[in-house]
Amino acid sequence: MCGIYGIYDIEGMGNGLDPVLREMGNSLSHRGPDDEGVYLNSKLKTQNSNGTPTVALGHRRLSIIDLDGGHQPMTNEDGSVVIVFNGEIYNFKELRGRLIKQGHRFKTESDTEVILHQYEEDGWRCVEQFNGIFSFCLWDENKASLLLARDRMGVKPLYYTWDNKKLIFASEIKPILLALNRMPEIDRSSLFMLMAIQFIPSPGSIFKGIEKLQPGSVMICCQDRHYIENYCNPSSILPSERSSQIDNVNDQLTSLLKDAVERQLVSDVPVGAFLSGGVDSSAIVGLMSRSIPGRIKTFSVGFEGEGRHSELGFARLVAKHFDTDHHEISIGPKDIPDMMPKVMSYLDDPIVDPAILPTYMVSRLASSKVKVVLTGEGADELFGGYQRYRLDRISFYYQFLPESIRKGLIEKIGSRFLDRRYMQGLSAISNPVHSLRHIGWISILSHEEIAGLFGGYISAREEFEKIAGYFEQFFTDCSDDPVRAMLTADISTWLPDDLLIKVDRMSMANSIEARVPYLDHRIVDFAMRIPTSLKIRGRSGKDILKKALSGIVPEEILKRPKKGFAPPIGAWFRGELREYIMDSISRKAVESIGLFDFKFIDTMIRRHMHGEDFSLPLWGILTILLWNNNLKEMRKSLC
Repeated sequence: MCGIYGIYDIEGMGNGLDPVLREMGNSLSHRGPDDEGVYLNSKLKTQNSNGTPTVALGHRRLSIIDLDGGHQPMTNEDGSVVIVFNGEIYNFKELRGRLIKQGHRFKTESDTEVILHQYEEDGWRCVEQFNGIFSFCLWDENKASLLLARDRMGVKPLYYTWDNKKLIFASEIKPILLALNRMPEIDRSSLFMLMAIQFIPSPGSIFKGIEKLQPGSVMICCQDRHYIENYCNPSSILPSERSSQIDNVNDQLTSLLKDAVERQLVSDVPVGAFLSGGVDSSAIVGLMSRSIPGRIKTFSVGFEGEGRHSELGFARLVAKHFDTDHHEISIGPKDIPDMMPKVMSYLDDPIVDPAILPTYMVSRLASSKVKVVLTGEGADELFGGYQRYRLDRISFYYQFLPESIRKGLIEKIGSRFLDRRYMQGLSAISNPVHSLRHIGWISILSHEEIAGLFGGYISAREEFEKIAGYFEQFFTDCSDDPVRAMLTADISTWLPDDLLIKVDRMSMANSIEARVPYLDHRIVDFAMRIPTSLKIRGRSGKDILKKALSGIVPEEILKRPKKGFAPPIGAWFRGELREYIMDSISRKAVESIGLFDFKFIDTMIRRHMHGEDFSLPLWGILTILLWNNNLKEMRKSLC
């Protein structure tokens, strides 16, 4: 993995660009500590006026394949096409062989050069040939055309800003801010999204005017115009209706997973795996153990003093079963005050996900032993692993109950067994509007609560209407199967805009590459064609995946209940971290940013301390306050 950045200016940049590029590159040094390079096109060097835009491309490299020959920026034979690339193309050897037969000549063994030559064959549609995770920028001098591309599932990030004259892009937002030399306005709609559903859906970001290139898309810039083409949309893949089309689905799925793992083991540096002890990561480790000689290095993280939250026991069971070289670490509440500012410094586009802490810690642990890890992200979204998918299936029957009975069931029975957020989710079941029901499940605050949080700073009604409108697209396409619509919505939003951001930022913060076999596009296509009824059966989620993994994953792991990956922050906030939270979310800190109503936050803290669960909203507020502190430091550097 690497960091890429660049500037495309149709009016020319003039002198003084070198310091800007150097600052942009330095801000991405964690993503690429092994090598760096910059390309400047002819107009910048000679200041001619031939109408060719100024193009400056930069690259920070984490060397994984072709350690000696993979330097970037890289050009084709005559230097007319140049690329900066972040990611891996897993089928590059197959493509390379085909391109050689077509007459292309190679000077390296890298997958980067394959992209260059595939572009010469297919233009921007070269992306359709790639099995991999990537974001790249390619400049074609002859066509005076710039191409930005992002992989199908959005594993690798790419941000940009465009004002009709100048495009600035990068793997993270910080280099863009350095190039702009100003601080854009915070997008309050995005902030509302963040505090409502934990993440900011693409193409939005926390800043106005800075966007993410959406997964499965390319952007082409030519002079003063640009346009975006979408080449992959998982929601357009329809499930199979005939049973004959899903015969031997278990064998097919197992074969695809095995091949995906084997492909993603390609590397010229050591490879390991994150091992949570759940089904998904255990399967990756099991398939790795069948594919490579020697003991696999596995890495796990747990939480001190909270046995029901920690999965280390299951991880150890799997490690012993497959005889891995196992390493683990535990996080305690005492680690949080020192860890949080450092973690947030790598999150210039914030998410509200406490699992970012264990992801950072396990990445740091792994970085001392390997440079590549395989992870289990994507399986829950593709195969129906979350409880809300199973519970939503009863909504049709639940809505037939009289409202008085529904409220009685929830308030009198549910409240005795469920926390505040699950109560909120169960309340959503009675909503006949599918998209609103989905929002009810994923929201971390109710409508009334989030309105209270923002006070008069934002119109909560208008912002919730925007959220509902955004998610309605998924439920319109799958109106006959709302659970499939939920899966599709999560694959298109929650997965790339929360889970994959979390893994990318925290692995890159520790200069290691994270690969995701479940998101091989062939597995995604296959999974989207499997009917929901085969994924979720009764109280069992991921039913078809578990059947495919029988004989690979220990039965004890296949039958164990699912747990989340987040630390027990609710209990910690009431205990050892009580003083830390009270100090961090003080009136002075909250009122200094002018975004939230402190009186409401103070009430929320008190309710949490008395047993209600407001851990996620409080975590979100803490995240924004720490993010704002980083913003203050960034502003100083821009002055």
